[in-house]
Amino acid sequence: MILPGGFAHGDYLRTGAMARFSPIMSEVRAFADRGGPVLAIRVVNLEEMAALVLRHGARALGGSQEIPGGVSRDFEDPDGYVFELVELRS
Repeated sequence: MILPGGFAHGDYLRTGAMARFSPIMSEVRAFADRGGPVLAIRVVNLEEMAALVLRHGARALGGSQEIPGGVSRDFEDPDGYVFELVELRS
């Protein structure tokens, strides 16, 4: 399941904020807590994108971590949603 939020563009429509009040969101969170697939966002430059999301109110949940084939970093947006940015190396 993918829920559009528009966070990278300021979330002007506030779809992420509105979705969190939907009754289905408790089921979505439970699914993720049980180990359901999590959407990671692939970026070209992790440090540049990290700086951007931090300027827009996200909170870093730790430093960058080496992963097979690249590096990743986890964040929480202002509405409490967790997401991961991933920079793959060629």
